[in-house]
Amino acid sequence: MKKKRLAGLTLGLLMFGAASMAQASLIVDTGPGPVGDVGGWSLTSGNGAQWLAAEFSLDQDYFITDLQGWIYNGDQTGNMFTISIYGDGGDVPDINNLIYSNGATISGTNLQSNWEGYHIPSGPWGPGLELAQGDYWVSFELRTVNYNNPYSGYMSHPSTNPLTNEAFAYNGTWYSSDLDIGVRINGASVPEPTSMVLLGTGLVGLAGSRLRRKKKA
Repeated sequence: MKKKRLAGLTLGLLMFGAASMAQASLIVDTGPGPVGDVGGWSLTSGNGAQWLAAEFSLDQDYFITDLQGWIYNGDQTGNMFTISIYGDGGDVPDINNLIYSNGATISGTNLQSNWEGYHIPSGPWGPGLELAQGDYWVSFELRTVNYNNPYSGYMSHPSTNPLTNEAFAYNGTWYSSDLDIGVRINGASVPEPTSMVLLGTGLVGLAGSRLRRKKKA
């Protein structure tokens, strides 16, 4: 029983160490657009549905922890939309490569533009969604799952630092366009494999040392 407890403690320490070694950082920050009812790109459902997306690049492997867009809250607190991550399809998202998708709830100040989005919970081996180095698209959408409580409004523009490529989907067809929407993505760098091996070896060695001392006693 004691050995099982010790093994569980070692595994727990390894997982904690992996998370603590990941360096938290702001991966994408275009800056916000204007504040208030100043117009923007429509984010709507139903007939004439429009989704808005922007491409971002990762220069190394990351755990993605938070996805946010600069969105106007037209007195619809509690209503929902969806944020998705796709692979790169060139000038538009690769909709056949949906990597992650989840619902977000409008929670900011009414009749103002706010950072709206969601937090990706931690998994067994790291905080958030792991993405390898490369190019991806983040997309702000109103899907069928949101229709019972849909948000209908817009994303304010222009942001201070627009991303290289942006696009919108109208009735399911994607078009490349200079949207200049506000996007913010938080995450943590993925530890190098060598560091993970050294951490695991050290923790296992520590556990073995404690077990030997208990046997001698």
